[in-house]
Amino acid sequence: MSKASVKKRESLSSRVGSSLGHATSKEALSLATSASESSGEHSRGRVPFWPEWNEAEVNAEKWDSSKGKDTRSGKSSYTHFFEDPEGRVEMPTSLKVHSWMRPSEFIVDKTPVVVENETTINLTSANEHLLCSELMRWLISEIYILWKVCSAGKEKVVSTETNPDVWKPWEHIYSLCKVGRGHQPLYNTFGKYVVKLYWMGCWRKVTIDDTLPFDEENKLLLPATPNISELWPMLLAKALIKIANTDVIPGHRKEIGDFSVIHSLTGWVPEIIPLEPQSRNRLWDYLRENIPVYQQPLEENLAVENTTNAECPTGESPVINKGFQMVVCAGYHPLQLEGRGTTFLGSMADSSEHLRQNSLCQLYSHPVLLTRVRVGPLLAPPPIPPVPRWKLIRPRRGHTVIDESKEPPVEEPEQFVEVSSPFINFCLKTLNPQIHRKQTCNSPLDSFSEMEGTNNDLIPKFQSQQHTDPPEVTAEDREKDTSSADEYSQVVKEINPPVSDDEKTFLQETWVPINHFNQCFQTLLIFHQPSIYTQHSQKAQQKSAEDSESFFLFVDSLLPSEILLSFSALVHLGESSEQKKEASLCSGILTVQPFIWKSLRSQLPMLSIQTSACNAAKLQLLPGRHVVSIQMRAVFGFHLHLYSNTAFIFGDEDTVMSQLSKESVRFVAQAMSIVKLLGQAISCFSDEHELPSATRALTDAHFPPETQHIAAREHFKVFFDAVCVMFCAALGRQLTPEELSSVQALTVNSLLHTQTQTPQPGPEEELCVPVLLQDNEKDFLASELLNAARAGSEESLDAAKMLQNIWLSVEPDLEKHAVSMLRYMFNAAPIALDLYTCSMDEDSRMSFSDHSVILPDLFNSWMLLYREVFSIPKAMLLAVRVYSPIPCVLHVINNDTGEEVPQIFHRVEPHVYTPNKNGYTFLAEGHRGDVALPGGRWRMRLIGSCEPLPQPIREMALSNFGIKELKDYFIPYDKNIVCRSSVRVSADVVCSVQFQTSNPKVNFQLTILDHNCPVASSTGKGHTLIPLFTFRADPENQKEENVEQPGKDTQPSPCTHKYLLQVEVLNGSWVVSEADATFFQTLRDAEKKKIIVGGSKQEEVVTPNITEKSSREKQRCATPKISKTKDKDKAASKSGQTTEALDVNKPHWILRVVCEQADSECVSVSRDTERQEKIRAEKLAWENAEPGRAAKALQSRLQFINKHSRGLTRDGPADGAETRETVESSELPVSPSDNELHNSLHITLDYTPFIRHYRTHVHLKDDWIEEEQRLENLERIQAFRLQRDAVLEHRRQEQLSRKDLIRRQLEQYDNMQVSLSEQRQKILQVRELFRARLIEEVAATEAIQQVELDRTVPQTLPITHKSGNKKK
Repeated sequence: MSKASVKKRESLSSRVGSSLGHATSKEALSLATSASESSGEHSRGRVPFWPEWNEAEVNAEKWDSSKGKDTRSGKSSYTHFFEDPEGRVEMPTSLKVHSWMRPSEFIVDKTPVVVENETTINLTSANEHLLCSELMRWLISEIYILWKVCSAGKEKVVSTETNPDVWKPWEHIYSLCKVGRGHQPLYNTFGKYVVKLYWMGCWRKVTIDDTLPFDEENKLLLPATPNISELWPMLLAKALIKIANTDVIPGHRKEIGDFSVIHSLTGWVPEIIPLEPQSRNRLWDYLRENIPVYQQPLEENLAVENTTNAECPTGESPVINKGFQMVVCAGYHPLQLEGRGTTFLGSMADSSEHLRQNSLCQLYSHPVLLTRVRVGPLLAPPPIPPVPRWKLIRPRRGHTVIDESKEPPVEEPEQFVEVSSPFINFCLKTLNPQIHRKQTCNSPLDSFSEMEGTNNDLIPKFQSQQHTDPPEVTAEDREKDTSSADEYSQVVKEINPPVSDDEKTFLQETWVPINHFNQCFQTLLIFHQPSIYTQHSQKAQQKSAEDSESFFLFVDSLLPSEILLSFSALVHLGESSEQKKEASLCSGILTVQPFIWKSLRSQLPMLSIQTSACNAAKLQLLPGRHVVSIQMRAVFGFHLHLYSNTAFIFGDEDTVMSQLSKESVRFVAQAMSIVKLLGQAISCFSDEHELPSATRALTDAHFPPETQHIAAREHFKVFFDAVCVMFCAALGRQLTPEELSSVQALTVNSLLHTQTQTPQPGPEEELCVPVLLQDNEKDFLASELLNAARAGSEESLDAAKMLQNIWLSVEPDLEKHAVSMLRYMFNAAPIALDLYTCSMDEDSRMSFSDHSVILPDLFNSWMLLYREVFSIPKAMLLAVRVYSPIPCVLHVINNDTGEEVPQIFHRVEPHVYTPNKNGYTFLAEGHRGDVALPGGRWRMRLIGSCEPLPQPIREMALSNFGIKELKDYFIPYDKNIVCRSSVRVSADVVCSVQFQTSNPKVNFQLTILDHNCPVASSTGKGHTLIPLFTFRADPENQKEENVEQPGKDTQPSPCTHKYLLQVEVLNGSWVVSEADATFFQTLRDAEKKKIIVGGSKQEEVVTPNITEKSSREKQRCATPKISKTKDKDKAASKSGQTTEALDVNKPHWILRVVCEQADSECVSVSRDTERQEKIRAEKLAWENAEPGRAAKALQSRLQFINKHSRGLTRDGPADGAETRETVESSELPVSPSDNELHNSLHITLDYTPFIRHYRTHVHLKDDWIEEEQRLENLERIQAFRLQRDAVLEHRRQEQLSRKDLIRRQLEQYDNMQVSLSEQRQKILQVRELFRARLIEEVAATEAIQQVELDRTVPQTLPITHKSGNKKK
């Protein structure tokens, strides 16, 4: 690496570090530092995290500060021009850069300036060679759109936050100036400029130099005005391309993703809505609500329009101003056929044709501004001329249509959208640049297409001439064409008067039909102004995150809510194109879905945003309380900003959960409405005229009329109890009998008015009321209460006074008492949840309590973190969440039944906990893996719907536990038993038993045996746990008697316990390699030698460590002295000898028994050596009875093995040699290992494949065995024959049933044919009868008509004859 690159990298790190000193988060500093420390090419360095905008830092910027001393060498250095430390800007792939030059190198005639013309902008005349780049087209179009929106004269649509009067693009550039309103950037010969742009949620300071790219023809590859010395378009575009490179995917066909120039220049929130062909009606409704509506000019208001057009420099017609607070644009991209079928070619052709008809080109994609919408023609149709009076004398009669009536075609309304773009008619201008815009022509169509502000809807009669051959033009046709062209030009001048050159914005308008809009454009771009929202909240993460971050949103409102979510993602931060391509596959993703902590069920997402730059979406919420989870994921960082006019709370889990213990807004509103109506009923309780209406309103409030009256009695009883409880809480005492009777009279009055037909109670109600009253208060009679419920009586006046006195104590804290009353109704009668809409908010209401312990430093791979017993006061639904610094699993056990609460993906599912005697145990186990972790805080949160929540029995939770641990290598046996360990306790102890293996793919079963009877078991894969088990201690009197005697089997007493822990491998899942097989054979031999008895000195075999706290003494002890197992365990636990560590590379297992620290001395765990002790005791007894028996038996065994092994080789020695060798071998004891070596030397052939093995032991086959085998074969044959006969019989029955089914189907078909023919004959007969009757009626009608005709003919003939005589 060169020294220059090293210095450049150091300067970059120091600059970015100082710039980020004003950042709000440490993540940004670490990210920028890491980005600047990496080395790379000069033109493709890492994208830095640009610092936030700070006016003080910009004011103190040294624009020509290149003089200084190198901090390392101490020498002064001077650079003539400023060079961007981030390297040269990476241009789009469609623009090939040949060289880079500064303004002083290609501007010779004039002095460069940043801005010269402040009235208009022109970025199309001199930049036609750049329009082949999609990024440049979007950049130029959005600058034009922003200029039109914010700077279009006095009537601006919206205004920016930076300058509320007029937005000027060059004001984003700073050079040799201070930050201020209306500042003027100056040309810096040093070449250093600062651009203020909005990126990743805040304004950023982007530093650039003035090196500009050129192609091979020395054409500038950045936008420029016709005045080449004006630098602001080039500098602004260069800074924008810097930010756009964080979104551009190298090598991709699209040069721009979700990047928005308007968002970077204004900070407005961009919302990208994809358009679908089926959503035309919704699109039109949306555009009419958010875009001005065009009004047709009227003839009588022509003078007023001219005045308005004179005031408006753009010459637009008056529009309906609705106070719009957003900018609506539309965008389209060249349609790609990749990944789509050939059927997509039709939509591509339709889109291209519709764009061409609207003077746009599909190849030159860019955004357009939607300015207005209109319904109907552009000009009002001429009025219908009046009908002459002479035509009204004898109007023509309408003709009767003889043919079938045709439905008139449904004419769709003419709906158009006006779009503005600098590239309208761009193809025509580029193909034929010689044509002037206003040249004269013979065809009116040509003159129309070349005029400014073309509008295809003004002359629909000319559209049919586009694809026809031009006819011969006569003099009359020319006059007509000239007159029609003059009329059209006059109309255009009236609507859009000519605009001066200074006022031109080079944006042209055209009207697009709404039925073609969805086919022309693919997306709708909506820019929202953040200043119109009153509520704001944001979250940012500026570091690499592989997992998604979750935040929560809480909204509680009586009205529908609308929240705008602006999500920015940083997915490109690599230094090479390959890394960018890999990062482009992981776009930033935001998902919004409903969330309930009391349920593990995942719901469908409500909203999803996927972007590589910035995108927004609106979240629509219905009235009520809502809790949603917002999950975000991005490669290098993200930023989320929420905007709304409704109050909301956005944050982490603790922030939102603290709000859910309160009542919802709808709940409070419902309670207040009931209590206020209750107060009105009390105030007019003695008024005979107002009481019925007030009581009826109260009844409708707490018992809506649309509900069924089946449970009316139960509901009114609960309502009475709730009112009494509320009054008692307000008074601070119990109600007196008189007050209680007044409240009863009030509720009885409400019950009487549930029937709206008559205000007075009927006889049926009088029978129902005493039943209800007897349940509430048996001391009062129903008749007296009915009298008190009737307004105007003396009892009613007394009750009204008492109720008003009680109400005075309720009014000071009305909301509190109202909420308590409605909550009592919900708790007392669950049926009340169906009466009110606020019941839908009960799912999100909850209360929670935290229980935590401090974890010690973890050095074991597994550890018990928490174990406490909780008592449940009443049945409730509980959900449990665990927050732990290490992976952990929570177990909940019912202490009465021993059952564990089910889990879903190692998480305890929400469960309804019922009260029990011994409570529920909450136990947590932690797994740290192979890395030691420092201690932290473990926290468990209980979430429920009601209070009080369960509490632990002990006040202080324990975090330290005693662990008894056994370790050993895995030795495979025939019975697949891994280990057997005994557990002895001196008192009743509650323990947890855990077992794990070095191979995580092993399936095994852990069982607790009591006198070889299983009492608890657990199955796992690589790890398992029995969460709770109580080891019972033996009575004291039986402990002393329960001493194991060698060689005797003692019968266990029913009160004694003998616990064993047994682990069995399932399905042979623990497969060992050949390399470990030899190691396992050594361990087997070592175990066999432990039980060898005889000889003066036994050879010690060094075996691996078995337990952490095991007895090595019993392994080394070869004396016949046998002590108690209990004493052995105590001696083993007290022994301080160091043990050998296990080889973790070998297959091994670990068994742990965990109990409380105080009970650890009462528990002892050791290996189960009962069988070995019995064998050793038997051999010792034989040796004591006959000394030397063991040595003789060993010699006899070796002689037998040697004899038979030599006989199999067929080349053994003679008998004499065999005898001598046997004698010699009897003198020296042969070890089993020597015997195996001897066999391997003499046995050359393996005959085991040729020997049949039916049993594990060899038996002599005699006549009895042959007879037994013959009988077994006969039985098998007979069973097979029976089974075969049964199968054949079953097949025969199936064949018969199939034939029967076919026969029945044929019969059914014949019957259907017969019934069908009968029905057909009946229909034909009826039809013939009807036809005959109809013929008779027609004949009779014709006869009558003929008679009438005959009568009228003689009368007409004389009249004709007389008229003829008169003529003569």
